[in-house]
Amino acid sequence: MSMHRRRERCYPTRSDYPWEGIHVRLLSTAAVVLAASASAAAAQEGKICISTWDLANSYWVNLVNGAQERADELGIELVVNDPSNDVGRQIAAVENFVTVGCGAIIIAAIDPAAMDAPLSEAQAAGVKIIAQSIETPVADVWASADEYDMGHTIGVAAGEWLATNVTDAAEVLVLNNDRIPQMIARKEGIIAGIQEKAPTAKVVAEQGAQSTAEAMAVTESVLQANPGLDAVVAINDSQALGALAAVESSGMPTDAFFVGGIDATPEARTLIDRGSALRASVDNVPFANGREDVDIAVSLIKGETLEYRQVIAVEAYTGK
Repeated sequence: MSMHRRRERCYPTRSDYPWEGIHVRLLSTAAVVLAASASAAAAQEGKICISTWDLANSYWVNLVNGAQERADELGIELVVNDPSNDVGRQIAAVENFVTVGCGAIIIAAIDPAAMDAPLSEAQAAGVKIIAQSIETPVADVWASADEYDMGHTIGVAAGEWLATNVTDAAEVLVLNNDRIPQMIARKEGIIAGIQEKAPTAKVVAEQGAQSTAEAMAVTESVLQANPGLDAVVAINDSQALGALAAVESSGMPTDAFFVGGIDATPEARTLIDRGSALRASVDNVPFANGREDVDIAVSLIKGETLEYRQVIAVEAYTGK
């Protein structure tokens, strides 16, 4: 396995993937009505609740599995909510978490601003808040990989490949999602990493994409306008898979093309191992991150004081 290792210490940010068989207990956002006094008791018992973006996404599945494993080891009840990328469901879940009596909430906020009121109410009720990946207005700890570092890691991998395999000034498409502030830092890291290792490379286009299908359509359009394109570097594997599909369907030789992403999902790893044009993806170790989230939650419930920012180490996966 070839990897570029980056920063020591710490932990993490999508691609559709089945989650059948995941060992979690789902909390319906419809409402679980228990006595409000359960909150204090749960804090002592260590009940922990978690809500991510979407458990149809392999990154979040792996993170929740890691949290579940650690909770099982510690004999702690873990209550899991899958809002399916619906902000309203996630708000309802947080309200239910307080009712159920969770001592700590681990949350990957779909819309951070929308979570201000429900998280404030939870914190006022004595619940500890761990913001996972996406910083929220209210949190005791924010656990995430450094977004710029993730982008820089895949940018360096792309730049090294381009410097070795492209003789002329390389042309690059960067797929982004600038509506999320953290993704802007990730994009900037990508560009800096490419320029660091391939200073003559040129970013001919920066385009947003919200899904694999949209990333494929965007890449097809950019390929038509820039037939000499050498690489597509994406802020996540969902986009990277769409870019790869566009490159493969274009008929261009994939052995002379670089696609890179972030998340190192199982599908991305398989394609990298097979020698496709998808050559690298940043692994932000979600399973280990989920385990650490539980440890952080336990420490907070016990009254320990932790650094607000818990940074997650990342590395580029380039194949077995």
